[in-house]
Amino acid sequence: MISKEKLKQQRKVQGLTQEELSQVSGISIRTIQRLEKGLSPGSPHTLKTLAAALDLNNTDLIKDKELVSLDPSPQLQSLKKINLSVLSGLLLPLGNLVFPALVFRNHRHVSIESEAKKILSFQLIWTLCTLLFIFLLAPIMQFFFEPLTGGGIPIPVVAYFFAVAINVFLTIQTAFKLDKGVPILTFIPNLF
Repeated sequence: MISKEKLKQQRKVQGLTQEELSQVSGISIRTIQRLEKGLSPGSPHTLKTLAAALDLNNTDLIKDKELVSLDPSPQLQSLKKINLSVLSGLLLPLGNLVFPALVFRNHRHVSIESEAKKILSFQLIWTLCTLLFIFLLAPIMQFFFEPLTGGGIPIPVVAYFFAVAINVFLTIQTAFKLDKGVPILTFIPNLF
């Protein structure tokens, strides 16, 4: 709940020692030490009290929920594996759903759960839309465009390759966004 980095930074910005913060806030020095070492998440009361003592909003001391770190942390590496495992769909039918789900199950971290679920949600939506288009709409389009093309262009196959190209493009774009620490797939609802 309380970010150890933010608490320590704000305390130092205001020129306070742990002892002085303890005196100002009424929170024990032991609690402040445990919070700054990350050994305790802190209670809502502690959060309010420390924020008031430092003249901050409660949200100024809360851990960020978005993954914005640029370091190659294990969580970021796991998220990259989940994203890149989508490309297995190029070789195996529904691999873009199965392999990311397996990687997510094996590398489950609370801090990446929302981002991983966005990736899985996008793949589910992409798969359903592609199948809907290829099996329902593309044959109808083939029927109408066959006289114009002489029957030489298989519309369902072209549509599938176009859809795969879009998926590959968005997977690569997501990989770059992960490297930069930018929120990913913000246009996708979380289905999981």
